[in-house]
Amino acid sequence: MTLKVKKMTNDYWEQRVLENEAKAQKYAAQSLKRQRKLYKSTYKRIAKDIESLALELLEKGTYGKLSRSELWQYKKYIDLQ
Repeated sequence: MTLKVKKMTNDYWEQRVLENEAKAQKYAAQSLKRQRKLYKSTYKRIAKDIESLALELLEKGTYGKLSRSELWQYKKYIDLQ
């Protein structure tokens, strides 16, 4: 009788471990999906900002006409990319 109870107890805990591991894997997959979505949207925003600064460069003609803060902002976005 005690051998049967011990086996049932072991099976119970093994099942619990498997269920917890499955939950952890599911949560990790969801977190990864959210993180990828965040990175993609951030990358698109940075690319858009770079394009707008590049257009501003073309409209003004040369780097000499941009302010230091505009040049710094452009370099910051290029470094992030």
